Amino acid sequence: MPRLPWRAGLALVALAALSCCGQEPTGRAGLAEWVECPVTGQPTRECSTVSVPVDYANPSGPRLEMAMSRLPAPDRARRIGVLVYNPGGPEAQGVYVPAALWPRQLTDAFDIIGFDPRGVGQSNRVDCGTPQGAVVELAKLPSLTAIPDVNAVDSSARAFVTECEQRLGPLAGQLGSLAVAHDVDAIRRALGEKQLSLWMHSYGSIIGEAYLATYPDRVRAALFTGAVDTATSGVDYTLQAERPMPQPPGGDSLANVFTTTLRQSLAGFAPWCREHAEECPISEDPVGQAKAAARLRQQPAPGEEPAYRTVLDAAFAVSLDPPHWPEFGTAVAQAGTGDPTGLKRLATGGVPADIAALLSSRPSTALLLGAYCTDFAWAKSVLGVLNDYRSAGARESHTPQTASTFVSCGAWPRPAPPLGPLRNPGRVRPLIVNGDEDHFTPLSGARAVASRFNASLLVVKANSGQVVGAGVPCADAAATVYLVNGRHPQRTECGA
Repeated sequence: MPRLPWRAGLALVALAALSCCGQEPTGRAGLAEWVECPVTGQPTRECSTVSVPVDYANPSGPRLEMAMSRLPAPDRARRIGVLVYNPGGPEAQGVYVPAALWPRQLTDAFDIIGFDPRGVGQSNRVDCGTPQGAVVELAKLPSLTAIPDVNAVDSSARAFVTECEQRLGPLAGQLGSLAVAHDVDAIRRALGEKQLSLWMHSYGSIIGEAYLATYPDRVRAALFTGAVDTATSGVDYTLQAERPMPQPPGGDSLANVFTTTLRQSLAGFAPWCREHAEECPISEDPVGQAKAAARLRQQPAPGEEPAYRTVLDAAFAVSLDPPHWPEFGTAVAQAGTGDPTGLKRLATGGVPADIAALLSSRPSTALLLGAYCTDFAWAKSVLGVLNDYRSAGARESHTPQTASTFVSCGAWPRPAPPLGPLRNPGRVRPLIVNGDEDHFTPLSGARAVASRFNASLLVVKANSGQVVGAGVPCADAAATVYLVNGRHPQRTECGA
């Protein structure tokens, strides 16, 4: 959050299904009507909705409203086009875009479009609780070698899926990334655009892959920051994604985690600070001076918050709120002279409430299953899925917990084949920027996607997650040049 012998055949069927919706609808779809919906740090933000069919094979059937937002490019004369962003998840809300963390060249050149995918947040959020009974008990087992009652697991999994289908109706089987890709094209039509540029992150890369495979002529550029290989079976992918996070490399794990987290929070602040020395007293080395203020080696007084925690909380609190960046720079400078009052005030204030409300995503088992069970290949029964977990995860300590979460995929409604190894039939070459230590989108999967999509791949060394908009200059530069000018990076690796 990554191979079945029959997947190649299913991929052909899936590609045929993809082509069913690739034709431009006759008639002109109504353009989106935008209303102002500013939030802290984004005074020009606008919001709208687009109506989409629950099932694209039944366009006259039930519909749902997709929530979307827009940050208009400030200079309309220099505007390149539209950049559609998805933060992954698949449960993550995307109607708020953390554009303050991005290179300024991107927000200057594009209208930035965010959206909540179907079943998420403001786009008809789905929820039907969690499985009960024997499915829950699976997670408590030391291994899957001896399950007390496999029939009880089958029964409780199917009962949960039946309840979800009763609550969600046909939407239960229409929560996969292919349906979301069709929704993205509905957004394109509502915007009145002939082509889109895409930035799809982590699990959202599947949406981008499906969109490019379905609508190749409607893509101007496609950036995948982390790429999920859809040619992976559901069991293999979830075992990888649910595996406990490895410890950071090096002997000082606290320092490594702190530095990575701080750099991500200050991704927007740091370049601003360097360019505005008159307003930012730490402009010579913004991240370095913030790190020094954290006093990682110094033990806090009894009952006091560690200084590194205060720095992280203060940095996160202002990360998406540019008007408070001067205050943060001053507070770091004061902390460097022994006065942490300003940092403590910012840390206590926290992220602005309106942003926090848009960032919060409540977990939904229904959405997770609706996406995973649809996108990947699974056995056709609960017991079949259980046996596959037993075989594939024999040496994985987290296999029972993972199986408990996803065994219901054996009963989940899957009206279409899994995506399989999607390919790029068009001329647009994507750019994949992938951390070499990414836990959820491992480098092996990114390489497979790059091969099938004729994509260039930039590997960010010593990086485990977010790579663009996370304070990694070489990744930001490569992504910006690609999205703005269409040029792919000459090198294949760069350092965090």
